[in-house]
Amino acid sequence: MKKFFTLIAMALMATAANAQEVVTLDFTSNAWGIPEDAKATEKKDFTNGTYTITLEGTEGNGYRFYASDQYLLIGKQGATLTLPAFSFDVEAIETVGRDKASAAVKQNIFVGDEAVSEETTGAQGTNAYKIAADKQAAGTIYSIKVTSNHNTQFVQIVIYPKGTYSTGSTPVANNISEFTALGSGTDAKLKLDGAKITYVSPDKKSVYVRDETGGMCFYNQEALSGAENTWTLGGTIEGKVSIYNGMTQMTVTDASALTHTAGTAYEPVAIDMADAASHIADLVKLNGTITVFKDGSKFYTDESKALQIYDNFKLKYAIEEGQTLTNLTGVIIPYNSQIEIAPISSDITAGISSVEAETKCKAAFNIAGQRVDSNYKGVVIKNGKKMMQK
Repeated sequence: MKKFFTLIAMALMATAANAQEVVTLDFTSNAWGIPEDAKATEKKDFTNGTYTITLEGTEGNGYRFYASDQYLLIGKQGATLTLPAFSFDVEAIETVGRDKASAAVKQNIFVGDEAVSEETTGAQGTNAYKIAADKQAAGTIYSIKVTSNHNTQFVQIVIYPKGTYSTGSTPVANNISEFTALGSGTDAKLKLDGAKITYVSPDKKSVYVRDETGGMCFYNQEALSGAENTWTLGGTIEGKVSIYNGMTQMTVTDASALTHTAGTAYEPVAIDMADAASHIADLVKLNGTITVFKDGSKFYTDESKALQIYDNFKLKYAIEEGQTLTNLTGVIIPYNSQIEIAPISSDITAGISSVEAETKCKAAFNIAGQRVDSNYKGVVIKNGKKMMQK
């Protein structure tokens, strides 16, 4: 009888062990209190209130949290991130790097000075480390170590209890922001709940979508060939992450679980120019009046080049330097470090007051497109040309 109860207890313990949940350490916000203003090298503990990690950099380099892009950097060769001891057997560890992370950095999982997995190259997207069978025991201390003369960047670290990991398992992103964080080349499932189609390009190749966390584009995808900007999306869609010039895209492999409901057409969101970067893949209407500036063959909404006006949808509209645009409407699209607005109508000049048309009264405009008189001091637009009025 005693042996019987012992077997039951062992079975219950095994069931409890298998019931352990995957642990995700998130670095898309600095809940850890990691230094942000400079790279630190000293060995130091940091906690998010639940788990404690230890960071140690190398001389002349180190670790730092980049608040602007929301990721943790450590480096170079020999730099480590040491995980806490877990109360369960660890079968695998995954690191998720941002899409602009080093493609050359090498890293691996260590217990002390012993590598316990296969070294990987490149920090972009997801790197998976299957832990050696004799090093999976609960309480083991694992360190992620940089093994080449490069920096590495993390947005997440995922720890899999024994029995929860399968090689080639597909990560699930709960929103567009999480999908973006997986990095280019990652196969993943994306859950959409109330995501709005903001715009469908005239050639039907680009479908722009936003949820509460960000925006993306489904480019040249047959799975969404019939999409309309009246659709609200739900369910799950599967494919590969692609970050193209800063825009998150998906190469769709399975859209059978994607759903949509039709409603009213998506209306342009009125925004100030300074807020454009927060509206990626959004259909917007820029508040107020803009004076168009030109640099070479490129046009911008202001002299600081905060927002480029680009004919992304091949509408072949007419535009000239010095023209003033009112309520310019288009889709906000990143192009590497530049943010663009792609007008959605070839009638972009509708509502434009041409400076040339005002020459009879010798009108002048400031760089915000506002008409000024001869008492104004500074850069003005006259007859389609910039000049300094003193």
